[in-house]
Amino acid sequence: MVTNSQLAVKKDKSKELSESPFEFLYKIFRNVESETRAKTGDRYFVWSEHYDNWIDIIQPLLKIAPRNSLLIIRFVEFNRIMLWIQNCVYCGQYYSALRELRFLLEFILKALYLDQKYQNEKIESRIQEEEQLQGRRLISKLDLSDEQKNKLKSLYGRLSEYTHPTKKELAQLLAGKVDIHTTFAFNEAMFNKCVENTNEVVDSIFFIILDQFHEPIKGIKNNNTLIASFKKLGYKLTLSHIECLS
Repeated sequence: MVTNSQLAVKKDKSKELSESPFEFLYKIFRNVESETRAKTGDRYFVWSEHYDNWIDIIQPLLKIAPRNSLLIIRFVEFNRIMLWIQNCVYCGQYYSALRELRFLLEFILKALYLDQKYQNEKIESRIQEEEQLQGRRLISKLDLSDEQKNKLKSLYGRLSEYTHPTKKELAQLLAGKVDIHTTFAFNEAMFNKCVENTNEVVDSIFFIILDQFHEPIKGIKNNNTLIASFKKLGYKLTLSHIECLS
C-alpha cells in the first residue's frame, strides 16, 4: 500500500498544486519529457515525422476532395489528435496515448463506412446514422478486402487491451508499486509500444485515405524523401497500395 512518507510528499506538493496547477504539472511533464528525449534518440521524433507526412498528403487532397466527405473532415482532425498523442507520450501518459490511437483509428473507420454507405446523403444525416456500430462489427461492414479487414481488426483488438482496467494493473496498485500507473514517469517498454502502435495506426489511416482518393499518389511516388519516410516508419499497407496503383 501507499506509505506514510509518500503521503507526506503528496501533502507538501498539494499547496503548490492549488496555487499554480499548470506550473505544477508543467514541471513534472518537463522532467519526463527531458528524460524521454535523452533516452530515445531518433525515436523521439516519430510523431513529428508522421505529422509532416500528413501535411504532404492533406495539402493536395484538400484541393480536389469533395466537400461532402466525412472522411476528409475527420482526416483534417488528424492534425490535432496526433499532436496530443505526441504530448501524452512525452509526458509519460502512455495508456492515454494508446486510447487516443484507438479513438483516432475508429473515427476514421466510422467516417469511411458512412461515406461508403450514405455517399448521397448530407453530412448531417450521415452523422446520425449507425451510432452504435463500432469496433470489429464496424470493420466487417467496410468495403475492403478480407485481408485488409483482418489486419484492421487485429490492430483494433490490440489497442482495445489498453482501454479498460486490467487485473494486472490492479495487482500492481494493491502491492503499492509506484510506476506509470500511479505517477508520470518515462518507461522505455511503453514508449516503444506507443511508437509501434502509432506507426501501424497512421499506416492504416493513410492507406484508407489513399484508397478512397487516388489523386495525391502521383506526387507521393515522385517524392523520394516521402517514400523513404514511409519505408522507415513501416507503412506496409500504404506502400503496398501505392505499388498496386502504379
